[in-house]
Amino acid sequence: MLNILQLDKFKKDVLIDTPFYTEGPVVDSQGNVFVTNLLGGQILKIDDQYMEEWAACKSPNGQFIAANGYHFICNSLAGSLECFAPNGEFLKTWRIAEVDNHLIQCPNDLWIEPDHTIFFTDSVRHDGAVVCIDKEGQARLIARNLDYPNGIVYDAKKKCLYVAESFKNRILMIDLHLGPPLVQVLVDLPENPSGRETDNLPDGLAFDESGNLWIAHHGMGLVHCFDFQQNQLFSLESLIPLTSNIHVDNNRIIITGGVREPGPGRVRIINR
Repeated sequence: MLNILQLDKFKKDVLIDTPFYTEGPVVDSQGNVFVTNLLGGQILKIDDQYMEEWAACKSPNGQFIAANGYHFICNSLAGSLECFAPNGEFLKTWRIAEVDNHLIQCPNDLWIEPDHTIFFTDSVRHDGAVVCIDKEGQARLIARNLDYPNGIVYDAKKKCLYVAESFKNRILMIDLHLGPPLVQVLVDLPENPSGRETDNLPDGLAFDESGNLWIAHHGMGLVHCFDFQQNQLFSLESLIPLTSNIHVDNNRIIITGGVREPGPGRVRIINR
């Protein structure tokens, strides 16, 4: 049974319709919201419900704003990572063809540590991987043979990565204390009554201020909150039929996705 979160603590709920399916919600130090649309080729900036193109990219997907304010983007169809300055100026491309005999095909989501270590997922059926680029620029595989790894977050205190393995409908915990890293299942997610695996597919992940893990469940039209202390999953209807990603901070919950792909898309902003 799903534990449904109560919405009475939320003051305002904004739904924004977009031409293309949206991904990659992040918020900068000024409170501006940014989302991506992979097939629209845009990184979009949202300010007081007004949306404009902030930068162009072939196929922007997962997005992360580093401590220095730079935007890092997974350019999925190009098989690369891109970096943009805080003003939207393009700066750099990382195009890594192969790591530890694994061919990089589809960077999907990423996480950047303050020391510039990059973790990202390569979303491939059956042979997907989690990749690390260290602060010296050396790349290595953290995990391989995953069935479409998708959203990724890193807990520096626990030294653990959390990854959504979409076609297994579960969240993985990767312990980096050990060598090689230890991959375990954190939680198996609820299954869609349709029985079709494409109606499950967990996607983006985010931490909240209490350290809970939030999960966008693409085919279920839900977001989940995994409470580590209670070892329990709580769920919330996203109001977006195909839910791609989530951002959570002290002020807002931002959910992206759409009605179908390549569009129309939708962004939901819940002010807490």
